[in-house]
Amino acid sequence: MLTTGLGLPTRYRLVLRGIEVLENRGEVVVLADIYLALRAPGIVARCGSLNPVAVLKIVVKPDGTVQASQYDSHGFISLSKGRYAVACVNDEVFLFGRLGDLRRRLLKFGPGPDLEPATESDRDALTQLVGVKSLDRIRPLEWDELSSRFDESLKKSGWRRLDSAWGYLPGVESTDNQFTLRTERTDAVHMIVAESTSADRPWSRILVKVDTRPWLSYKYPYSRPPALAP
Repeated sequence: MLTTGLGLPTRYRLVLRGIEVLENRGEVVVLADIYLALRAPGIVARCGSLNPVAVLKIVVKPDGTVQASQYDSHGFISLSKGRYAVACVNDEVFLFGRLGDLRRRLLKFGPGPDLEPATESDRDALTQLVGVKSLDRIRPLEWDELSSRFDESLKKSGWRRLDSAWGYLPGVESTDNQFTLRTERTDAVHMIVAESTSADRPWSRILVKVDTRPWLSYKYPYSRPPALAP
């Protein structure tokens, strides 16, 4: 994967993929996936792949205040509905994975840079909210039903999903918080932009800015550039 194809370098590129927009009391939480696209050279040049490298969490307040964090995906954590479901308990946001032991499946957005295992009290609260006997005994074939329960549990926790997109957000409005969210894409950059709809408090913020220009390298880029806007 690293140096295949007559000793030529591999082509790499960062892209914005999964986007979840959640609304809570007095704030909007944006979750976003950053993937690394790679394409090997030579006779296998058509064999490209996409690997998750980072999950972003951005909290946006009605006055334009932004709090952003970036977490390592470790090559498998993502917002893909086939891998993880989004769950919320009180003011906390979690990801619940389809496979693996419960310690790795239920992850909490803490201070970072890694998503941390949920506490026992978190697990108990989420188990009760979702309405199952145990989250540790979920079989893969029950995933679709469980994902629907997680969606229903958002409302029970006082959250609301404004949108769920894959790389493109045409325009989402939080009427309660008086601002809109949208993606802007060019050949060189993918961005998520928030903009106030209040005439009394006009503001605009770039929440995520991903440099999507490709680069060539003989080594896998273990050190990745940040995707959060400065």
